[in-house]
Amino acid sequence: MDKAKYIASIEHVDGLVKTIKEISIFCDPSTSPNVGDFIQAFKEQGMDMELKDYINMVFVPVDRASNDHVSIRIIRTFKDLTYHVNKRK
Repeated sequence: MDKAKYIASIEHVDGLVKTIKEISIFCDPSTSPNVGDFIQAFKEQGMDMELKDYINMVFVPVDRASNDHVSIRIIRTFKDLTYHVNKRK
């Protein structure tokens, strides 16, 4: 099945350091990324996160005691129009 690729700019807070990063999110072509797609993308990056603030799209670690990540905030998300998967049969 074809997937659409989205690029999300995120604000990653790790201790006292705040950085802006980009992650790729793949979802069905007829939909936009949802909270589950973001959580799956974070898991693929090795981060077990949960949604804390839906309005501001802020995610925090599930296990805050044993995690270096403080929070991740989604800044913006856009569709990667250059992404195309060639199907070969």
